[in-house]
Amino acid sequence: MLNFSSSQKSKFFLFFILFFCMLSNSAQNFDDIISSNRYINCDDVTFNAATMIRGFYDNSQIDKIYDYLDYWESKCGKLEIIDRFRTILDINSNRYNPRLISESTIEDLMLYRSNVDFANDTVNTFFRRDTEINQNLSSIDRLAQRIASQSRAGTWDEEMILDFYANDTPNFRAIKNASNSSRLKQAHASSLEKANKMWEWHYALIAGVYSPSGNISLFGDRPTIGLMLGAKRLRHNLDFVMDVRIGPSAEEYSFVYQGELLTDDTWSGFYVGGEYTYDFINTKKFDLGISGGLGYENITALRVDEDSDDEDKTLGSFNWNAGLVLKYKYGRHGGYFGLHARYNWVDYSNNGGTPLDGEYINLRLSVGNIFNHLRDRRLRNLD
Repeated sequence: MLNFSSSQKSKFFLFFILFFCMLSNSAQNFDDIISSNRYINCDDVTFNAATMIRGFYDNSQIDKIYDYLDYWESKCGKLEIIDRFRTILDINSNRYNPRLISESTIEDLMLYRSNVDFANDTVNTFFRRDTEINQNLSSIDRLAQRIASQSRAGTWDEEMILDFYANDTPNFRAIKNASNSSRLKQAHASSLEKANKMWEWHYALIAGVYSPSGNISLFGDRPTIGLMLGAKRLRHNLDFVMDVRIGPSAEEYSFVYQGELLTDDTWSGFYVGGEYTYDFINTKKFDLGISGGLGYENITALRVDEDSDDEDKTLGSFNWNAGLVLKYKYGRHGGYFGLHARYNWVDYSNNGGTPLDGEYINLRLSVGNIFNHLRDRRLRNLD
């Protein structure tokens, strides 16, 4: 049993009088009656919406429902439930123009589905309270579903809209399976395409191996660790990569640097670059792409003591690279494992010394996440 405060009782009484006057063929029109109650706010109108609209509908006073919807909107602004009632009534009274079906129609249906999903997801949680306002909103939704289920449509598109609004668990399957001539299906396909084209962001930790050949083979193989940040749109991937090469060589290496013969067994280096990958295979679980990149890398071939006046011996080079990228996607939240196989061309600047040009293979394993929560939500609501 609901317990009303004195304020709620007085407001409800005012609305009851208003309701009674409107059901009777009073000489006053809707605007005349409500003009004497300007202090009534949005919560009051919403609180009594189900009772008022149900009474008008049961008495076949459809025009008064439209008046009430206008009044409701004047107090609360644009609301999804108000637009939903208007659409249902327009279809039932043959006022709806199917030629105006567009992506905005799909947006309205998506918003309704999102609201239903939210209510269903939270109805049994600890945080949702079964308050009077929640009960009333549920009552309004049930009334809209009832009117939609009892309404008649003039076209197949209108019928699908009514079915969507009459459903406790609305989805777009019927619209996706409609004939190609359906304006609703065309609008849905356009909305789905735009959602799929939204950029996704991603990040990954990477680890791998550096294996040089040619004149730089003297440095030997190295483990690598790094970080990858980027963006993805359909088959297109853009990545910013930071990769560090560390560890001792298996054997000592020697080379001439600025007229001086250097011998050591430890070096460090880093690579930063931009890489583009086109996925020529793109499925829900696997992506396989061809990739090219351009970057800069630096080798510190010999470090000196901090107390020494000498400087570290460093060599830099532009990096051109190409390769293949395989991603395995798992879970519902964008997780993936990746394998990168890249061939790199470098020429470290060692003027007057041993030529240090060559190639190296870089194999990377990556673990990361691809995400765009807005895109994911839109795709779920368009399903």
